[in-house]
Amino acid sequence: MHARLSQISSSMLSLICIYEVQRKRIFLFVGLQHLVDPTRLVDSAMSDPYTAWSTTLSVDLTPELVDELLDGIPDDLWATAACAERIVDDVQVAQVLVKTGLRRSHKVEDEVKVGVSVYEPLEEGIEAEDWEESSRTPLVAYFKAHARERRLCLLRKVLFERLDRIQTYLIMSTQWRDENPANGEAEPAELEEDDPWADGDDIPPQDKPEESTPETPITLSDFLAQPLLESALLLASTLQFAALRSLIEHHSMALVQYRFGILDAIPLYAEPTEYRSLLPANDFDNNTEVLPSGTPWRPKASWIESVEVDEALKASLASGEDAWLEGEEESEEASNLMRVDKPLSAEALTSWYKSRVLAIDEQAGLTTHALALLQHGASQGVIGLDELGEDFILLDRLVYEAPQSSDPSLGSDDWTLARWRKLEPKHAIGTYLRYSAPDTIASDIRRLVVPYLSVLESRYERLSSAVTPVNQHIIESNLAQHFLYTYILQSPLSLALPIFEASKPTIAPASNRIIRTDEDLARLALAYLYGSNLTQGWETMSSIFECLPDWGSARDEHGDEADTTLTSLAALFAPSTTGTVTPEELYVFFKPLHSGALSRALDVLDAHLEGGEVLAKWGVQASLSWFLRSAGDKAEQNARAVMMARRGGAVDEEEWRALLDDMLKLGRDVEHVGSVRGAFGLLDKREIAKIYFEGLLSFGSEYRYEPGISQEAELITSTQISRLRRVSWPGRRPASTSQAQLWRRYA
Repeated sequence: MHARLSQISSSMLSLICIYEVQRKRIFLFVGLQHLVDPTRLVDSAMSDPYTAWSTTLSVDLTPELVDELLDGIPDDLWATAACAERIVDDVQVAQVLVKTGLRRSHKVEDEVKVGVSVYEPLEEGIEAEDWEESSRTPLVAYFKAHARERRLCLLRKVLFERLDRIQTYLIMSTQWRDENPANGEAEPAELEEDDPWADGDDIPPQDKPEESTPETPITLSDFLAQPLLESALLLASTLQFAALRSLIEHHSMALVQYRFGILDAIPLYAEPTEYRSLLPANDFDNNTEVLPSGTPWRPKASWIESVEVDEALKASLASGEDAWLEGEEESEEASNLMRVDKPLSAEALTSWYKSRVLAIDEQAGLTTHALALLQHGASQGVIGLDELGEDFILLDRLVYEAPQSSDPSLGSDDWTLARWRKLEPKHAIGTYLRYSAPDTIASDIRRLVVPYLSVLESRYERLSSAVTPVNQHIIESNLAQHFLYTYILQSPLSLALPIFEASKPTIAPASNRIIRTDEDLARLALAYLYGSNLTQGWETMSSIFECLPDWGSARDEHGDEADTTLTSLAALFAPSTTGTVTPEELYVFFKPLHSGALSRALDVLDAHLEGGEVLAKWGVQASLSWFLRSAGDKAEQNARAVMMARRGGAVDEEEWRALLDDMLKLGRDVEHVGSVRGAFGLLDKREIAKIYFEGLLSFGSEYRYEPGISQEAELITSTQISRLRRVSWPGRRPASTSQAQLWRRYA
């Protein structure tokens, strides 16, 4: 709303101050008192055009009324000043005011040019201190001596600036309308339920909904009155990027030096793709920033707007006239912003991008936005963003793609780049797969861990350009792959199986395998199974064995190497106070073995897995490490056999017979593939039978050894001896007749 203009009294005709209130903001326009001859005002105080204009509020002005009132004023200076002092919200009225002011002042440019060309200042008309300056700058001297022309030039300069701003505001208004369309036709008001005959046309006019129009972030009067930088900061902070782009494009001369301050005013939560056209780019040829190219509304500026005239006007202003140039002075906001008059260097541009990205990550916590800004910068030729971009890609996958906990009470972790960078690689892999399930672990490794390891490998390769004893070890030891193997060796059995299944030799191409070489697959399986100390899950461990490669006859050439390794492991697994042997330590033992030796080791593993299933069946389970430790320890094997015979849990004759069969399968006289002995490989049939019958006879009166039931015991023994011919592993030779006779002699 506009306040009522103050009445002009005879004592204040020399100072005309018009106060105007628009949207709670007061604009003070001081001009006519210095731009118009006071005597003319006295003479014209009672004339209708002057009085009518002064008493008409800005909100009441229309294009027709402006023309009507100002056409009746013959004084061009008065009319031009009247147009300049009125700042309105109506675009059409504003356009008429500006065009009228420019039309009424268009002759002054030629008058000044002609006047300056022939002007010779008189010494008595210029003060002594101004004489030297006047002789150097004729335009300044002319403006000081000709107040009317000076004031018209000053007003004309203001109107040209206002003309361009109105054009920009029209463009921005269209963009606001497109981005925030009106709601269109509103739904009619609901009819009264108890009025079945009501009609939509019967709704009172005041009750019918009105069409809404989008609210503009800034009014025209504000946009014309305040500095352009203030408008740009407002548009940036309110995410009006299309309007901001138009403002910078058409007023680049005034705003380009504050481009980074304007960008910093954009909230960190804003999507970078929405303001990508405002972001800086790098010129590959010059290795400097590409400055935004402006498109002024007028291809050729007026002579009034030239630097020469601008400086002359500022140097010749009289008291009070500087109020018209307040918008051109550096505001408080501008003084606090980073001002860059020249293109930034490539390094400085990189620094700005990194600072913005890190601020988005740390303060807004929007990893995706930070990554989008990095990707845009890289696409615009900004150097030095590769490593930071890699980190954000990996972090983005952790935040948005890694499996999350199904327990809502746990919530989600608050991840930042700083926290991510502090993670050791083995911990990063564990974090990626923290909530992976058996049915997703393989795919999670492929899409999360494998890319992470690729980044590590590329960084380790870059270290090779400056080899030191430290990074030489890193490069040669393939440390990135080691982190994955460490995770596999430490994973639970339920997750290890799908990982080995996703690494089978039959999977092609090899790049689709998690463990890509057959040798590493065998080494990891051996280290995992022997180092796990598991006494349950034999079916799962056997399934892991089924995923391993088969090198055929190659085992015969390197059998001694594998046997030596396994023998040395037996000593490693001996009871000790220093702790258990870890799978990682076992992997070091198996690392030197090649395919032939590994094939022999897998044969031993096969026999141990079968023996482990048998022991677990009768409740005397042992870990696979026990098989290595007891391979050369007959007392250890004997103790386990006694335990099996006495605690096997057989309850009837059939189970007792099955128990004896299983014990004999583990003995020395039954060979497995590759001539591998079983769990009781140091015990022959006679020793096993003795242990068995001692256990059998210790299970109560039915089988207690007494002279009266010796024939019954002989019968049981003969029955079992008759079955010896059928006791063998597939592909193994049956028990011989001499062995059966040996059993009879023992009985």
